[in-house]
Amino acid sequence: MTARGVVTAVTLLGWWAFLFLLYTVLITSVSQLELAVGAGAAALGAVAAEGLRRAEQPRGGVRGLLAAGASLPAALLRECAQLLGVVVRVLAGRPVPGTTATFRLEPGVSPGWAAVLLAASPGSCVVDISKAGSPGTGAELTVHLLGSAVPGVERALPGRRCA
Repeated sequence: MTARGVVTAVTLLGWWAFLFLLYTVLITSVSQLELAVGAGAAALGAVAAEGLRRAEQPRGGVRGLLAAGASLPAALLRECAQLLGVVVRVLAGRPVPGTTATFRLEPGVSPGWAAVLLAASPGSCVVDISKAGSPGTGAELTVHLLGSAVPGVERALPGRRCA
């Protein structure tokens, strides 16, 4: 078995065991049928988790994303207040502010992790991820922002906003 096959097998087994254990802890009574259903559902969940792991392929690791993750709590508070303001505006019948921006990551930075951090912030929503066009360039994220200000999470990500 290749190294990739071993990683896949260990990942599948780990997710299956975790999900099955979680299922057995959360059900009220344990019968043979419920254990079979839980094992099947855990297997489906494990396959889905492995599929997501492969789709993400975090080559380059989470380099530079720790700073973005650290800036997330402050951004959440600030952007929740901003979102509340937008809701009040909409309820008052005024237009919704917003803009779309393209953000180019540095080479080697995982676009999946960057998108998760940006999407976790209430003031931004990742609408598209484009792979790197040429060697030496990073992926591009198209992000919808509530305001024109640069979110703290975006400032901390390794990359820059495109013009």
